Amino acid sequence: MHNSHINEEFDALRSFARHMNIDNRVIADAYVRGFICHYTLDSIAHPFIFALQNALLTAGVENLDEKASSHVHAQIESDLDAMMLWRTKGVTIKDFKPRKQILLIDDAALDIVDDLHRFTVSSAFRTGLKPRDFNRAVKDMRFATRVLHSPHGIKRATLGRFERTMRDHSLVQALSPRNDIFETCDFDNREHAEWRDPGSPEVSSASFHDLFELAQNAAFDKMELHARGVSSEEFTGGKNFSGLKVE
Repeated sequence: MHNSHINEEFDALRSFARHMNIDNRVIADAYVRGFICHYTLDSIAHPFIFALQNALLTAGVENLDEKASSHVHAQIESDLDAMMLWRTKGVTIKDFKPRKQILLIDDAALDIVDDLHRFTVSSAFRTGLKPRDFNRAVKDMRFATRVLHSPHGIKRATLGRFERTMRDHSLVQALSPRNDIFETCDFDNREHAEWRDPGSPEVSSASFHDLFELAQNAAFDKMELHARGVSSEEFTGGKNFSGLKVE
């Protein structure tokens, strides 16, 4: 759902939500607005993250090559998440309680979003989801978030050591946010070094904070266009969640 058929995906989300009763539509619209925010930040920030990832993987560090791409990607995003948690909430992962503060949605609302996703997958991708697949995915994510939450860093380090007995790098440790990141992190590009968008010839010196601000403003515009029924192509520009042009 992140790589292709992006315009069809947004068209299907809007189409199905419009045919719901008013109570269900309020929940569906709220979800779709969040989905648009997710898409906007991903499509704007991912070229920067991929540029960082490529730079690290080609820096000549021992055992750090394409096989470690998912680990490096996860570590970059995890550190940026921890930094933005501090910048927006003034707390570190030590004080943040994922089980009480994220994915707070009851089963009735989950059923509505499950119906929305099943229609979208069927319409845009010509394949199917089973009833309650989305519900289970959300609950699995809740469980994974609890497992990965390491307020003092002990669980994070222990899981990392265990996984590295089997491979060079630990994806679990990379996915578990650090508790020692505050206003800045190693990947924020606050010094505005130049980086190249892997999907285009463009060179930028934008920091992550610049891109986050840009995404915040763009998300409001995209939500308005979507609500007005404007063609999805107009607000996606044909780009997927990685910021790459797709057919």
